[in-house]
Amino acid sequence: MLARSQEALAAGEPRFFADLLKPRECWRLFPDFRQQAAYLDIETSGLDASAELSVITLYDGLIARHYINGENLDAFVDDVARYAVLITFGGRRFDIPFLERALNIRLPQAQIDLCLVLHGLGYRGGLKKIERALGVCRDAAVVGIDGLAAVSLWRRYQESGERRFLDILLAYNRADTVNLEPLMDMVCRMHLADTPFAAEFDEFAAPPRHEPVRMT
Repeated sequence: MLARSQEALAAGEPRFFADLLKPRECWRLFPDFRQQAAYLDIETSGLDASAELSVITLYDGLIARHYINGENLDAFVDDVARYAVLITFGGRRFDIPFLERALNIRLPQAQIDLCLVLHGLGYRGGLKKIERALGVCRDAAVVGIDGLAAVSLWRRYQESGERRFLDILLAYNRADTVNLEPLMDMVCRMHLADTPFAAEFDEFAAPPRHEPVRMT
């Protein structure tokens, strides 16, 4: 097993390790596979069986890419294939299965579900509550918007065709996605704080962001 693990690490195969770890322990993939990871979040038209995918944001630590139902969802399939690790909040239960059904695809990437990891650290509640507890901020334009509001924004955009509703929805979805990056960083630091690996993680940690996220 040790030899196979060394081979998988050298070959950049995070799925090998993800299959061996419990979901709340998959944060361990991040230090070694950060450069192969992307953050992901989706919005839908509702939560029932008839709900449709509305928008997706895929963020690689530099560029946030938006995919919109009726415009460019097909591009997501090729773009997400570039990454070996997908980082979500609640993605194991919702985002990934929904995407696979809606787009008729399989996403074979290793997954880090920060909802499970953070709950394992004692943080309870949804993404916004945990962000506040850990001091992660949102742009003022999307503060107060939640999942129900996101459904309403999509519906109003569909009914009116007014781009302003879609722009707000995209900003909200982008915040849900981009804010996973500092949370992922914090999770690793919490777990490694009292270990010899803390300094090593600092060497590979992303530098503080001084420029706005690029969008496509």
